[in-house]
Amino acid sequence: MNDVLNEILDENLPKLAQIYQKHVDWAPHVLSLVHTGMRWRKSQKYHHCIKFLSLGDSWEKDGTLIVLMEFGCYDIFVFTLDEKCTNLRQGLAQTNLLNFTNGSFFCVHEKHISALLQIADDKNIKLSYAPDPYIMFVLPPEIEISIYPSGAYVKKLDATFANQINSFWAYGAPGFDLRYLESLLEMNGGFGVFLESTNEIVAWIVRHCLGHIGMLQTKEEFRKNGYAVLVTKVLAEEIRKDGIFPFATIHSIMSSPKNDILAEIPTEDLPKLALLFEKHVDWAPHVSNLIKTGICLKQSHKYCNYITFLSVETAWTEDGTIIILQTFHCYNIFVFTLDEQCINLRRGLSSTNLLNYKNEHAVFFCVHEKHIPVINQVITDLNLKATKSHVPYLMYALAPEVGRKTGTPSGVKVQKLHLGLVEQINSAWPYNFKGSEDYIGSLIEMYGGYGLFLDETNELVAWILRYNLGHVGILQTKDKYKKRGFGTHVTKVLVDNIVKEGNRPFATISATNFVSVSLFERLGFENIGECSFFKLSGFKNCDACIK
Repeated sequence: MNDVLNEILDENLPKLAQIYQKHVDWAPHVLSLVHTGMRWRKSQKYHHCIKFLSLGDSWEKDGTLIVLMEFGCYDIFVFTLDEKCTNLRQGLAQTNLLNFTNGSFFCVHEKHISALLQIADDKNIKLSYAPDPYIMFVLPPEIEISIYPSGAYVKKLDATFANQINSFWAYGAPGFDLRYLESLLEMNGGFGVFLESTNEIVAWIVRHCLGHIGMLQTKEEFRKNGYAVLVTKVLAEEIRKDGIFPFATIHSIMSSPKNDILAEIPTEDLPKLALLFEKHVDWAPHVSNLIKTGICLKQSHKYCNYITFLSVETAWTEDGTIIILQTFHCYNIFVFTLDEQCINLRRGLSSTNLLNYKNEHAVFFCVHEKHIPVINQVITDLNLKATKSHVPYLMYALAPEVGRKTGTPSGVKVQKLHLGLVEQINSAWPYNFKGSEDYIGSLIEMYGGYGLFLDETNELVAWILRYNLGHVGILQTKDKYKKRGFGTHVTKVLVDNIVKEGNRPFATISATNFVSVSLFERLGFENIGECSFFKLSGFKNCDACIK
């Protein structure tokens, strides 16, 4: 049967491994899976349980592969080195080889989630996925592992331990198909820790289906004796001998430090938080807008994981202290408090382990002038490398009771932006960067925007997007259509839409951008303060996220 997907021949898998050897620093799981798959394909018993598929020879050109695993499961693993995921999208959209009503998409990398969800929409596939992401941890090659067994010994496990492991496994159950565990133990291996005095197994670990560390467990009565650390070290060394970086995928809740000073504000409490800042909309409309925008995102199946509201315990109810993390093609940390002394804000930022200040995309985003001193103090406290925006950004908000006429200029029409325009908008954007097409697409999907089109040719000549605080941003007019009022008009349309939502429109404008300042003042906006942006840890293309 002819299908858009072809099976990658076994003799070509070493070549596929060589391709991903070059990307082992950020995608070690793919190399591990290919090596694991080669071993399985050589097994007479299990060779049929794993298939490597690709759209034609795209695996050679851009690393596109779809791996189907069927050993007591139906897991579909996808990956590509193509930022646009073109062949991956086409392969998943057009194939008849995969049963999308069964099993799961397994270990989907953050770069591919958007493409996968789009395929699900196109094919009307019902998806449900973990509300909290899994974090990928890898052991760098320069880290040495020392093993110090005490009162216990380590032994390799075989398939006869499957039933015992299943009885303790959180995802196992009576009657569970043991073929899954048996096949993993037989083909990938695992280790157990046994007491020297009784030979009782007290802890174990299994090499999971991607060849990674998984199913770590210690019997409850033997915890806090270092047995889990011991058995993990042994398996990590075993993986290293295969020439692969040991890695694991860990649920973000489990990987987050317990008893951290910061706690997530429950989604059901966000309307109460919005009401608190509604009282301060005269000087802080951006906070109210961001909270309302965040509430919408939290209700989105596709984007709910990309915004997190944090506070020092329940300080948000007392002094409005909030720390908001946005992580879609960015790592924006937004901070605010109503406390003039910023006590809880400083405590939270200085003491938390939940925020990754070393993330290459980390930015303290739109920091209000009232909070700049505390951010400078936190940077000093933590010895962070930071660069503040060279000039301040002016915060402009629509003055109360300002009336606007929004008659459309002749020869053009206004329409909402859609994803089909992403490539055009991104190519014209002076701050585009690697992956910015997905970023622009997410802004259009999450926040919306408007375009001005010529009546005769339907050409897009001007556009404006709503930015990630729910504010007015990314306004652009094609060069040959400038000075016709198109930029002004499309801005008016977006502003009116924000007003209809019951929000106060606002924008952040570089203090040296006199053209934009003049435009917004003509539209009835007033300057309500200043904000700044702080790049952390050598962030690249920061301007793309703040202009």
